[in-house]
Amino acid sequence: MSTITLKEYFARQGSRFTDNDAKIIGPELEKLANGKRATAKDIVESAKENNSPLHTYFEWQDDVAASLYRETQARHMASSITIKIKTVGGEDTEVRAFHAIKIMTTEDEIPIQKSYISLETVAENLDMMGQIVDEARKALSGWKQRHEIYRSMIPAFNQEFTPIIEEINRLEKKTEQLEKAS
Repeated sequence: MSTITLKEYFARQGSRFTDNDAKIIGPELEKLANGKRATAKDIVESAKENNSPLHTYFEWQDDVAASLYRETQARHMASSITIKIKTVGGEDTEVRAFHAIKIMTTEDEIPIQKSYISLETVAENLDMMGQIVDEARKALSGWKQRHEIYRSMIPAFNQEFTPIIEEINRLEKKTEQLEKAS
């Protein structure tokens, strides 16, 4: 497996965070995860301290927001940060820095808990990589379901996206065959 070289953190396009925010948030989340994982609750707990670099990114007025809302903010934060990595071909590409991965745990009697795990850690774990592949398949199927109707409504959409929809159909059939075989 290849090693990921972290270059710089960026905010995902469409995020409420800026790239400057990402340069503050990314390293703090990495430090908090400590090469393993950080739950949304862990991120909120770390940010509670007034001197935490993450503190100002949360709403601390309890009459405005409760702990669950802050955890939602933490989920948004962790999913908004990207990194640039070098591909096998040597090109720079931007990818999510942290992935929400289901972790089996007995903490708080919660059987499955999603935690934010750095891409480097995910890349070293077959189960975690499999979760990302599964999520990608679900996202493609969801995209197809949301957009397939436009093929009959918009000629330009039909022309441009029919090959993509057909490829998603092929992938769904292949996945179905693999699931039947196992």
